[in-house]
Amino acid sequence: MENFGNRHWSIANRDSVSRWVKAQYARSGISDVQLDSFQYSSTWQANVVATITGTVNPSCELIIGGHHDSQSSNVNAAPGADDNASGTAAALEMARVLVATNYRPAYTLRFMGFAAEEAGLRGSASYAQRARAANRDIRAMLNYDMIGNRNQSQSDRDVNVVWYPGSEALSSLHLAAGQAYTTLTPILSTSSRSGSDSWSFYQQNYKTVFLIERDFSPYYHSPNDLLQYLDMPYAADIVRSGLATLLTLDQMPPSVTRLQIRDRGDGTSLFASWDSVSVLDFASYRISVGRIPGVYDSSYTQTTRTRTISGLLDGSQYFIGVSVVDIAGREGFITEVSATPRSVPLPPVGLIAESQPQAIKLNWRKNSEMDLLGYALYRRNPGAAAFSRINVEPVVDTLFTDARTVSGTHHYFVTALDAINNESSPSDTVAASPVVGVEIESLNQPFSFTLHSAYPNPFNPSTQIKYEIGARGQVELKVFDVIGREVATLVNEVKSSGVYSAVWHAAGTSSGVYIVRLQAEGKTGFLRTLLLK
Repeated sequence: MENFGNRHWSIANRDSVSRWVKAQYARSGISDVQLDSFQYSSTWQANVVATITGTVNPSCELIIGGHHDSQSSNVNAAPGADDNASGTAAALEMARVLVATNYRPAYTLRFMGFAAEEAGLRGSASYAQRARAANRDIRAMLNYDMIGNRNQSQSDRDVNVVWYPGSEALSSLHLAAGQAYTTLTPILSTSSRSGSDSWSFYQQNYKTVFLIERDFSPYYHSPNDLLQYLDMPYAADIVRSGLATLLTLDQMPPSVTRLQIRDRGDGTSLFASWDSVSVLDFASYRISVGRIPGVYDSSYTQTTRTRTISGLLDGSQYFIGVSVVDIAGREGFITEVSATPRSVPLPPVGLIAESQPQAIKLNWRKNSEMDLLGYALYRRNPGAAAFSRINVEPVVDTLFTDARTVSGTHHYFVTALDAINNESSPSDTVAASPVVGVEIESLNQPFSFTLHSAYPNPFNPSTQIKYEIGARGQVELKVFDVIGREVATLVNEVKSSGVYSAVWHAAGTSSGVYIVRLQAEGKTGFLRTLLLK
């Protein structure tokens, strides 16, 4: 690849580079090698995709890659041996070894050379965005970029394993593979997360890891980025650790999804549930419980998808992990969430007060306690010194309209009540004034099914979604990610005709595009939102 002299994305030989990489995969014995074309800056670019189809679960994919373009301070000389012929060669070598040993993967393996990385991750971004839009099940993406430089005057063989939030288990696996099968010293790092093609997959909520040399090349983006300065045994060990990681992933059961933990409300137990996993050689689920993330004091094995975890301490945080075990005893990645059992409900959150004609409308987020009875509402009138409760029976909804005919600012807070009338601490206090002097007839305008808006949008971490119902009936307002997985249920109840709003609190949700779906009156409406963190 160095012999091209220059592999900059803008020059005419970019097609020759892509075709050369394609030919190397074909030479290794892979029959399915395609050029994946896309447009950027009035040019056509081409990723290279070499596919070995899975024999057990071909719809699940593992992607291995590095970019094949280069960059230099001298526009006429960008040999790019380290950046990034080394990463392109890593994917080629892994593919060659698997074909040579006649390995038959369980999952579909895609080995890739990405184009126009130096132009801003253009090739990987194009590919990952289209993959997400097509709902493709990419279990992991392994990225290699600059893996050939090592300060040979020193004895250490350190390599950075760059990890991404939500992919900690994947990076730990790569680190362990390097320790087990090579003389490398892998080091978990957060450096350069957004500087290579793995970032494009992370942005689409795929699990990814990125390997890069610890001693950063002194010839980076220069005409001297040449093969003669690389430590090839060091690079080979990084490839070896990558192949071990890939094979381990291919033989592991998948992770569980949508693990949810609910507080039972008795202070001593939590209720766990998760989605079923399609595994041909499924044996069981393993549920692990501990007080420290990733460190478990007890575990349980079962075949059902729910469990009540008892014997816990009131007010103490617990970490619950669930994994899949196959009949050979291999365990998949653990999906972990934390929760705290409490005997008293948590205070409601997200309280909003909205001025209405002769009224104030209150809206808040629903509590998750399983023994929740309802809510108590408290108001302080204009000029008053103290709050007083305004509802006798608990409000079971998260929406309440307080009919006010007196002008001035009214203050409110809400508390949660459980089945034995334990009352939470107050929510945040909000204030609003009713709109007075409005003709009541103006309130009698007909309503119609409409999903109005989300504000703010983009947002972080909360947005308010306004919608309108034309007739009394069951209303469902849910949030989904772009591949159709349910993320949150905001409303699921009977409502009368009128205009409503719901708040989505997305503090624990990854950045990305999400779809809000409203269903009522036999109709469906959709709204796009963008969470930016």
